[in-house]
Amino acid sequence: TALENALPRQKATDRIEFGNIDDPEDRKFLLELSPITHVKNIKAPLLAIHGTDDNAVPVSQTDDFVAAIRQLGGSIEYLRFPNEGHQFGQWRLSDRVIGYRHIARFLERTLIDKN
Repeated sequence: TALENALPRQKATDRIEFGNIDDPEDRKFLLELSPITHVKNIKAPLLAIHGTDDNAVPVSQTDDFVAAIRQLGGSIEYLRFPNEGHQFGQWRLSDRVIGYRHIARFLERTLIDKN
C-alpha cells in the first residue's frame, strides 16, 4: 500500500528500486516481502519508531503494523514523533535523544539476561 499511495514523483523512483506494483510477478514478490504479511509469525517483542511527517513511508503503514501485532496479542512498543521525517539521523537532537534512550531501555529489557 505504501507503493500504491506514494507521491507521483516518488513512484518512478520506487519502480526502479522496488519493482513495478502493476506487474503481477513484482506485486507477488513485494507482498511476500512485506512485514504485514508475516505478522502472525512474529514472536519477539518489537519497538517501532516513526516520524509523522515521513514522506517516504506513510505513518499509517506503521500504525497498521502495530495494530496487527497488538490484535494478535504480540508485544510492541510504538513511538510516534510529530513533525519528524524519514531519516532518524536528521531529526531534532531532542527527539533523537528521546528515541535513543527508549531504544537502550527496550534493548536492556528484552535482550539482557536478568539472572
